[in-house]
Amino acid sequence: MDRQQALACLKDVMCDEFGYPAEGIVETASLRDDVGMDSLDLIDLVSALENRFDVPAASAEISSVRTVGNVVDTILALDAALPPR
Repeated sequence: MDRQQALACLKDVMCDEFGYPAEGIVETASLRDDVGMDSLDLIDLVSALENRFDVPAASAEISSVRTVGNVVDTILALDAALPPR
């Protein structure tokens, strides 16, 4: 998976499961200030990504996520942890 695919995956999850508008989901957007997520939304987002990739995210990854780009990095890390397809 490349960065654009990871961003598309994130947009799918954030739009479909949380109702956020796709146009606001850009890598430089702050999850809290620009997108409007609170800490519970962030936990739910990480859970949704864990379910999508069927791997757990470390709590350190959760606490360091501040922007959409950080989430894309987490998606790429989760994807890399998957067994080869």
